[in-house]
Amino acid sequence: MTKLINKYKTLSPYFYSPESLPNYPEVKLLKMNDNLLGELVGEMSSVERAEWVNLVSGTDSILGIETMALAYSGHQFGHFNPTLGDGRALLLGQIETSKGLLDLQLKGSGRTKYSRRGDGKSALGPAIREYIVSEYMNTLGVPTTRSLAVVSTGENVFREEGELAGGMLTRVAHGHIRIGTFEFALHFHGESGVKELADHVIENYYPDLLNHSDKYFEFYKTLSENYLNLVCKWMSLGFIHGVMNTDNASVTGETIDYGPCAFMDEFNFQKVFSFIDQQGRYRYANQPRIALWNLSVLGMCLSHLIDQNKVETELQRLADSFPQKELTSFARKLGVTILDENSSKLVRAWIATIEKNHLDFTQSFYFLTKSVEQKQLNPFFENVSELKDLFSELPKLNPNPVLMRKTNPSLIPRNHQIEEVIQSAYKGEMNPFYEMLKSLENPFNEMAESDKLFASPLQHERVKNTFCGT
Repeated sequence: MTKLINKYKTLSPYFYSPESLPNYPEVKLLKMNDNLLGELVGEMSSVERAEWVNLVSGTDSILGIETMALAYSGHQFGHFNPTLGDGRALLLGQIETSKGLLDLQLKGSGRTKYSRRGDGKSALGPAIREYIVSEYMNTLGVPTTRSLAVVSTGENVFREEGELAGGMLTRVAHGHIRIGTFEFALHFHGESGVKELADHVIENYYPDLLNHSDKYFEFYKTLSENYLNLVCKWMSLGFIHGVMNTDNASVTGETIDYGPCAFMDEFNFQKVFSFIDQQGRYRYANQPRIALWNLSVLGMCLSHLIDQNKVETELQRLADSFPQKELTSFARKLGVTILDENSSKLVRAWIATIEKNHLDFTQSFYFLTKSVEQKQLNPFFENVSELKDLFSELPKLNPNPVLMRKTNPSLIPRNHQIEEVIQSAYKGEMNPFYEMLKSLENPFNEMAESDKLFASPLQHERVKNTFCGT
């Protein structure tokens, strides 16, 4: 089997805690992502694959891997908590691939030093949700952590919903260092801790900056741009992360921690899914502002390494540029490649009208694509008179239907359907999970209208709240 390494061990020991592999009574593999496994290690024998099954099950102690939980702090809903860390996750190590060094982590592996009063375990449902959504995001080209495997642990856990079957996910990521890790370094170990961490991050994730005369600011600037681009992609898909705490903001610019996440059904800028987000801090429309807030926290952590005037200037530049960046992404969904006063006005009007009439986000852009292709407004919009007028203006902008096909997925992992898959899994029925994954491999499917994933939820099917699963 490919040997795992662990460059986190080059950091001072206070950044992590050595932890043992879990000891679950009856682990069963439910899904191995063989495509991803192939990307990691290439062709393998049946014996080598069996070794990987053991690894994702948390039962392989033969390799002598030194597993650990990582320390970090974080602002949770705006309030600083200095003692967080991997309370239910275990880093197995890292593997060298053609895409660079990738982390392997078990989620739901049991108690660690950072679990506080939690059990460190996971119900099967959150593991399935993360597998589905993260792999879908990867299919669309959105920077994200990946899911390698889901197992059942043979042990039940107790959550808000009652007693549930336990599960564990193997996550693959370019890194697990977060903005909250920098907060931890500053809070407990001061400027030297921050510098050590910054040097480690630049060396391992931004090596092109190693010899730059202002490498710390260039790291900050690059990460900031990547993070805002990521959020812009979320917005263009109607995706709500749900818990954009600083401990859920990766310094590699990937989407990480799919807890109470969801895709919108009807378009609503104020939409909130997370049950714990009672004030709507992480609502859909607020995601860009929160990203900037998180970046301001990172800038503060790096204050002894970076001129703060530069940080403030960069944050202001990003804040000023984001509305145009977001407008451009929505213009692409209308097939518009040139933004001027007229096209910008039309794009804004189209978005506002879809929201005003509570139309389904994904279906609206899908049927608009068909309308442009067929050069007549689809019956989907027949009850919205304002859109008829707007559509008559669209041909003047020469919309590109090929572009629209690439930016407007027909299928998304809808919240109510994920919930159906999860409930089936709790009953031991895994086929709905496999079928959903198969459908989502082709999110731009032209035959989507016959796929049950295409349908908006009926009133009684709506899932109004999502949960972290801790």
